[in-house]
Amino acid sequence: MSRSILAFAATALVATLPLGACSLFVAPQSPAQALYEVKGDFNAAIVVADAYAGLPNCGPGAPALCRTKDVLDSVRKTADQGKKLLDQASVDLAAYQASAAGVTLATVNADIAAFQATVTTLQGAVATLKVK
Repeated sequence: MSRSILAFAATALVATLPLGACSLFVAPQSPAQALYEVKGDFNAAIVVADAYAGLPNCGPGAPALCRTKDVLDSVRKTADQGKKLLDQASVDLAAYQASAAGVTLATVNADIAAFQATVTTLQGAVATLKVK
């Protein structure tokens, strides 16, 4: 069991590194760079969420490191929303880069901002995952 706790803690630590590391770099210089940066944060949060989903359910006789259905459902819902927003931002970015009619830089930036807001929500959710 201590191996599971160490693995979960290591995963959580690795997932939070992009949060602090972002301040070491210059701001993205293009929408593609901005989307790539947010996608990295999203993937890091998903790693933690997946580790949490792999824990046994909390309940009588459950180990100290366990998951609850309501928290897992909330994290999954936010992750699913993030995936949809990532897909939309990627499609719009590709269209913008190909100079497709009707897709403006403002559209791409709005897509990225919506994705970033969802990623921030997901990061907040995985940062509060607790053991019983």
